[in-house]
Amino acid sequence: EPTAIVAGNHQSAMNTLLDRLRLGGATSIALVRPPVSQTWVRIPAEAATAWATTHGLPLTFVDLTGVPSAEDLHHIVQQLRSIRPKVDAIVCLPQGLSVGILSTLREFGFSVPDDIQLVSYSDSPTLQIVQPPISALDLRAKDAGRRAGDLLIEIIEAGGTAEQTVETFDLIYRERASTCAVRM
Repeated sequence: EPTAIVAGNHQSAMNTLLDRLRLGGATSIALVRPPVSQTWVRIPAEAATAWATTHGLPLTFVDLTGVPSAEDLHHIVQQLRSIRPKVDAIVCLPQGLSVGILSTLREFGFSVPDDIQLVSYSDSPTLQIVQPPISALDLRAKDAGRRAGDLLIEIIEAGGTAEQTVETFDLIYRERASTCAVRM
């Protein structure tokens, strides 16, 4: 059993992200996820399912089978649009995937965000320099690492007998041009 856990509040972050897409006019959302059952995939997917049920909006999961090539992304977008032609927002869980999805959507003639809003679940500097810049969640890795280090020092100084500590922190949504303005 771990003595200390530092984790982002993925449930709250996914709710914030999906609320923002809905406020921008999204009526059918797709969530692209990697083929792993790790906590950082499972919790956001479960939160998205609960959110979709609560809000009565269609949610489609797109399960990857590995690291997709450009050709794979074309197939994924084609298949998604054939199954759910009204999808108007895509959330990409794997880091870096949203840039490939953006490129693919443009190749098919879709405008981001006018036709399809796009959000990355994990921010990176690249997302700020593509056109349009892609909205994303800042996972606050530096803050988490710093706090984990502090907790480790506290545990060592306590002789390794500290009570189990679980700390969660909020992730930060970074609004960029890949999402529509809030509609009132």
